[in-house]
Amino acid sequence: MPKRNMKTLHNPNLVFNDRTSVPILELNINKLPEEHRHDWLRFISQPTKEWLRKSKYKGKGTIWIIFSPSLNFNNELTQSIFLICQGFKEDFFGFLYQEVKSELGNLVTCLDQMTIHKEIDGWNAILHVEQGRVWRPVDAEEWEEK
Repeated sequence: MPKRNMKTLHNPNLVFNDRTSVPILELNINKLPEEHRHDWLRFISQPTKEWLRKSKYKGKGTIWIIFSPSLNFNNELTQSIFLICQGFKEDFFGFLYQEVKSELGNLVTCLDQMTIHKEIDGWNAILHVEQGRVWRPVDAEEWEEK
């Protein structure tokens, strides 16, 4: 698989804009079937690859995640993964949400138009799109094609 030095990525930093709200995809990882708990990223990477193929998007975009407790699934305390998408065309998030929802049903929800503030720490880049390919971090310096 091709490897890249993280310095070659042109848009890896999440832009926090207090004036702009973004939708957030939430995934209930506590309720995932056991066989998917350690392989949940495929539910994000496969639709991303499919969208790239269909849209022929040549720009850059980064999917960022944070892990946090949540009460958004029937008021039951659960551990969730929250994802935001930066730099993609507008139709990407809707496509991603629909694809993940069709696979995981009620284990996925969308928090409409949340404002992300600079003081919130813990967001990490999990996937990056560039040159029509999907990349994932291997370590602090290298990304590989997913």
